[in-house]
Amino acid sequence: MKIINDIVAMDMIHIIDDVNILYDVDVRKMLVLETVQAYKRNLERAENLKEYNDILSDFRNMLVDVIEAQKKCNE
Repeated sequence: MKIINDIVAMDMIHIIDDVNILYDVDVRKMLVLETVQAYKRNLERAENLKEYNDILSDFRNMLVDVIEAQKKCNE
């Protein structure tokens, strides 16, 4: 299934925004460009909607893990 790049990018931005880290500079620094690009490539290669949603879910979980790790470091 070919997914338009703009839709993929917007879905990723919505997830980042949903977990309230879009404007957190320290967290954005931890989101290495390669990691985000890897998720984007995987989303573009998704063959069906379930696979696409599973990848988005993994992306969201990765972001939540980053936030939790950052909070533990700041304690």
